[in-house]
Amino acid sequence: MDKNASGGNNGTSWTDAWEGFSAIDWDSINPGDVIYISGGTDSTVYNERLVIGASGSAGNYVTIRNSYDAGHNGKVIVKDPNTNSFDGCIYMSAKDWVYIKGIETRGGIRALYLYTLCDYVTIDSCVFRNWYSNGNTGGVKIEGNDNFPDNQNCTNIDIKNCIVESLPLYDLNSTDCVYGQGVLKLRIHNNFIHQRNRSTNNMHVDCIQLYRTADVRIWNNVCIVDSGVTGHGMILGVESRAGQIDTMIVYNNYIYAGGHLLPGGNPYINAGYCRWYGQNDHPLSYWIHNTLVTANGGESPLVMEYMPFFKNNIIVQFGTNRQDPNDFGGQALATVTSTNPSWCGSCNPPCKVENCNNNLMWREWADVSFTGQFSGYGNIGTASGW
Repeated sequence: MDKNASGGNNGTSWTDAWEGFSAIDWDSINPGDVIYISGGTDSTVYNERLVIGASGSAGNYVTIRNSYDAGHNGKVIVKDPNTNSFDGCIYMSAKDWVYIKGIETRGGIRALYLYTLCDYVTIDSCVFRNWYSNGNTGGVKIEGNDNFPDNQNCTNIDIKNCIVESLPLYDLNSTDCVYGQGVLKLRIHNNFIHQRNRSTNNMHVDCIQLYRTADVRIWNNVCIVDSGVTGHGMILGVESRAGQIDTMIVYNNYIYAGGHLLPGGNPYINAGYCRWYGQNDHPLSYWIHNTLVTANGGESPLVMEYMPFFKNNIIVQFGTNRQDPNDFGGQALATVTSTNPSWCGSCNPPCKVENCNNNLMWREWADVSFTGQFSGYGNIGTASGW
């Protein structure tokens, strides 16, 4: 595909390339086919949405990617001209075995939107930035049905080697860099995810937020939350499917949350949040070899609503100008918090310290602190062996 082609507009060669996404003959695309998009000699902006209309088959992807041919190997930039559209610069629904690689998005409310029954989708080496925020939209949003699990899930979604940045320019509620809902077998790895700051405060943006999602693997990501952004690094609301034991593995990630100095510490935000929404069973959750760093006030590096296995991690709490954030109008939160969600009542057992060991924890201005329920230590205490 090449918007600057001037031939037959039939996709058979660069001369006769389809001249727009709407011109693609999706009915002619078969499993294993590759649609190359020209980036020109430097970069090419396509001022229209890319709506993917074909599926592959088991082991045979339909691939949509940037070209590496000379004269066509510049940046491919997809820019949604409709800033009020929730469908995304790139949109797909009920399509399987699709591979998207090397595409950049700008503009629009969502960068990428996969909506229900999208199975075996790989997103590789893309750049998602500069979308408008308009209320819990998600820069990259994968949305199955929230009555999980049912036949409207998205399954086997792989996001890798991408750059995802939130937009800091608009005062329009909240969004997230990567949002997953009703997803089974989600893989997020080797990405750089950045919640950028902006001229005003209180932009609620989570690097990764999951809701009612099962069988999750998150590894080798760098997640950065600028100071003044009141969002989480990772808020992972996962569960096990009824009658099954699913797992969540969070391995070898670096998460930095810059915190804020708002009066009273509100809103309270975190680098890592092991969340449960009260349906089905807690998953087996493993946090291993991660580095969680926070600064300023309003931050707990780790909050647990159910008990993970938290082993061989590094947690660092920096202060404000190397001092207690309370001295600068903020509020210092605990290093580790265990909490029962309001809908859980007494069903969530106290966290067992034997599940959390061989971790290195350090606080810049005082000893590390723990709050909530930890078995054997009462409600609040510093647990030895952490």
